[in-house]
Amino acid sequence: MIDWIQLLKEDVNSFNSEIEKVSIDERTMFKGLVLSDFDFSTANVKFCDFSESDLQFSKISGYLLSTCRLEKTNLNNVLLDTIFWEEKIKTLKLIWAGSEQWNRAKRSNNPIIISEGNFLNGNFKDMD
Repeated sequence: MIDWIQLLKEDVNSFNSEIEKVSIDERTMFKGLVLSDFDFSTANVKFCDFSESDLQFSKISGYLLSTCRLEKTNLNNVLLDTIFWEEKIKTLKLIWAGSEQWNRAKRSNNPIIISEGNFLNGNFKDMD
């Protein structure tokens, strides 16, 4: 069994090669972990499940983070590679917060475009 955290710390290129072999629904290696102040900036974490994880002060690609499952993920002070992704990540967090918060925070009739997000097994009943 692969120790994903250790592999990521020691050899990000090997991590990136190995993660490609893992199906999207099995990319749960970061779920529920404290990963604050972690450098994911060169890691291919596309479609990973960061549910209930703590990513405070971590460095990560905004695009790759936008493809991840972010249910109950602590993203306080996360360092994205560009500010372009900040609003998009906030929108994704609202979706994962549930229909009540989503519907309350929904702004105008402007469409929100989300592409390549990981919403596997998400429950979005009653969302407008």
